[in-house]
Amino acid sequence: MARVKPDLKYGQPVSEKDWARFWSFVSTPDENGCLLWRGHLVGRGYAQFGFKGHGYQAHRWSYSMLVRTIPKGYEIDHVYARGCRSKACVNPEHLQAVTPSENMRRAYAVKFPNAKRHRPPLRPRLTPPEAP
Repeated sequence: MARVKPDLKYGQPVSEKDWARFWSFVSTPDENGCLLWRGHLVGRGYAQFGFKGHGYQAHRWSYSMLVRTIPKGYEIDHVYARGCRSKACVNPEHLQAVTPSENMRRAYAVKFPNAKRHRPPLRPRLTPPEAP
């Protein structure tokens, strides 16, 4: 039977060894202030960190340990407006807990910034020809 991965909680005890191991995988800040993960990356470029026998996404671990516990049902957004350009970033100043719908809205706003401005004009409604 598979073990259930425990939720990460802000303020939970973390050993000096685990902190040292976490920071050993983090680069110095890049030009955007991102602290990029140099360790293992999993699907779609997200960083992975092993903690107490379980694998966690490193940006979620960073937020949970350094900012606050992630509310149930929330995701961690790499905030583009704060200069974050990478899924491998673990800088807690670049991360924010948001609802899944807000996370998707922000992702589309970054990928398609002109989507609303360049929408094609609506066609005029066709009316049936008048009978003679």
